[in-house]
Amino acid sequence: QYNLTAERQLPGAMALSVGYVGTRGFNLWTIREFNWNIPLSITNGVEFWGPDPSVLHTVNPNWGTASMLTAGADSWYNALEVELTKRASHGLEFQATYTWSQSLDDVQSQSYSNDCGINAPGSTHNVDPIFPIHDKGPSCTDQPNDFSFNIVYHFPNIKSDNFAARILHGWWVGSIVSIQSGLPFAPNVVGLISNSGVFA
Repeated sequence: QYNLTAERQLPGAMALSVGYVGTRGFNLWTIREFNWNIPLSITNGVEFWGPDPSVLHTVNPNWGTASMLTAGADSWYNALEVELTKRASHGLEFQATYTWSQSLDDVQSQSYSNDCGINAPGSTHNVDPIFPIHDKGPSCTDQPNDFSFNIVYHFPNIKSDNFAARILHGWWVGSIVSIQSGLPFAPNVVGLISNSGVFA
């Protein structure tokens, strides 16, 4: 994990904070197809298995599909965080935050078998058996935009000791607004178009 934050005091009892936050994950658990079909060619990092499955050969022809549980996945998270805070003065205080981020990995692409929690058909393995980096994409939890704003206003106290004034003392009103962009989803094509042998 790493971060760098700068803060600045502003007029009107306000403060501005701007920060860069990141995390990097290594050796994350994943499931990979272990007995995939050997491609006929690899051009510019793209495998080609051919249109005829009858001429394809697996890594070990004595096995069928073989799942390998391994700690071979990675994740990346980077974010810009901006926060504007106003301390209580004249009865008013508020806080506004905005995060612009990207969460990527090469392991949750396999999770579209349940689309990050929602039952749906799909794969239980990563798509590319040779180059896992081709499975790099938005994480299930990727929300690029996140804005929140909260405000509190303390009503002025009435300088009196009568009954009505005592009832009206100490009142305040507040509100919270939270806006986020949607979560990613994965389109699913039923059937093995590439003939790679993954989840065959």
